[in-house]
Amino acid sequence: ASILYYIIFNYSYYIIELIYKRGAFNSDDVLATAFFLKKLTVYYIILMFTTLFFQPFFSLGIDKNSDFAKKIISIISLVFIFIVIYFFTSEIAYIDACFIFLKVMSIASLLLSIISYSYFLKHEIS
Repeated sequence: ASILYYIIFNYSYYIIELIYKRGAFNSDDVLATAFFLKKLTVYYIILMFTTLFFQPFFSLGIDKNSDFAKKIISIISLVFIFIVIYFFTSEIAYIDACFIFLKVMSIASLLLSIISYSYFLKHEIS
């Protein structure tokens, strides 16, 4: 994860220029894409850790985690609904709304995955 962060923050412009700068994709497009890639990298790293922490929870079996999984789904749904209501009731730019959505959902997912990992450890010890 730290290598990905380092590469993106130091070489994203050159990577995007090498891959995409052809035809109608000009230098301004490369700069804009590199900017968004830098902003999104942190959330992708959080999501990588989220998937790592969720995997043991799903190995417990359906009988041990069905009630807990329902609670997790309820929490994620409530966070999602709250964010959508916030976006529709406020005057916020589309790009800012996307970044806020990614930030809140990735942090909520990370917290829930850590809780599910602790749930896994509790059931594995007992």
